[in-house]
Amino acid sequence: MGARCRLTRGTFPEDMPDMARFDVVTMLAVLEGLPAVQHAPMIAACGRWLEPGGRLIFTAPPESADLLPAEEGTRLELGPSNLFFVTWN
Repeated sequence: MGARCRLTRGTFPEDMPDMARFDVVTMLAVLEGLPAVQHAPMIAACGRWLEPGGRLIFTAPPESADLLPAEEGTRLELGPSNLFFVTWN
């Protein structure tokens, strides 16, 4: 895949290798395929892989958007109502 890319087989976050943190994590149309009880834990797992000040960009179904953890990051109200830009502290 090249020097800048690495493919990791498995399930996130359980199978993530111990490696550097990320500046940006995107998760578009992922939560929509998971049971609602897994939405907040998945968002929190993404946050653990971000550098301080890193961004999480994701979509969420409208019915679960208000239930997602916001205390760990700053949610910016931009774009469509199901698109979130979160800066992790």
